[in-house]
Amino acid sequence: MESIYERAIETWGGEAQMDMIIEECSELIVALQRLKRGRGRVELVQDEVADVLIMAEQAKVLFGADDIERIVARKLARLETRVALSYSPR
Repeated sequence: MESIYERAIETWGGEAQMDMIIEECSELIVALQRLKRGRGRVELVQDEVADVLIMAEQAKVLFGADDIERIVARKLARLETRVALSYSPR
């Protein structure tokens, strides 16, 4: 069964979905900057994070989910090591 992500790519095309990935990421950047400056709302950031996560799933379909998952696992392991080395209980 096709996922909604695959159907979206089939419907609008990979290039259009790449444009949407760029757009959603830029909207998240703007929402975060506004929040940092005291002119935004957490709810707007949450909404943009949701959009970016949806588009990230489409990016996995476009660029190889298995490879991306392997890279994510490697980077999470590296982050875990860095956090462990930096962690100091108070």
